[in-house]
Amino acid sequence: GAAARGNARMTDLPALDMVGAVASGALAGGAVFQDDGSAYRMGSDAAPLWAIESGKWRVTANGFEGADCEAGGFIAAGAAAGRKEWKDYTLSLRVKIVSRGGDWRDGPWIGVRCRRAAAGYTIGFYNRLTALHKVSAGRQTGDKTALAESPTTIKDNKWHTVRITAKGRRITVALDGKTIIDATDNDSNQSPAVTAGRIVLAARKYAKSKQSTRVLFDDVRVEAIGDAPAS
Repeated sequence: GAAARGNARMTDLPALDMVGAVASGALAGGAVFQDDGSAYRMGSDAAPLWAIESGKWRVTANGFEGADCEAGGFIAAGAAAGRKEWKDYTLSLRVKIVSRGGDWRDGPWIGVRCRRAAAGYTIGFYNRLTALHKVSAGRQTGDKTALAESPTTIKDNKWHTVRITAKGRRITVALDGKTIIDATDNDSNQSPAVTAGRIVLAARKYAKSKQSTRVLFDDVRVEAIGDAPAS
């Protein structure tokens, strides 16, 4: 939790032969990854469980803090964890904004099924709305072509619970227990749906923003899930 730093552990969810199969070696409850920060000393960057690809990261008594991650398009770049073979899963975590940069898109960005900058889905909690973006096969969505948007977003500096599910072609996002995005990627934006990849946490800051973006993340958990829903 935020006050007590607990365990960090990950098991391998291997490349699977069919969508929806769950590795028999998953942790109890279907968890393949969970981290509340206790395995690290204060001030560390949480290596090797997390790979820092952008921004400044440190473990604090209040959570895993990311600051000023680059905005190289509409895909999350920051601290990455997990395996490229992960397919259907639910990512749950707690998020708290400490400060936002000057751009309206600056704030917490969270990626699922990410393969570095090459592919993935990103949920951006902007100061005006929440947007779901996609990068695939050299194409990416933008402000006018997001897969989905919601007027509900994180606007304060309090802790919030986020739950993101990638199941088959369907991506759902819940904020504090309320579903705010429910989208199906039928090869949208003239590019194939992204079927597998890691998770990414980011504190997005636009390059021209003068203010700093700082975001706390905590209680990160990934659970493998079952069969993809019928189309």
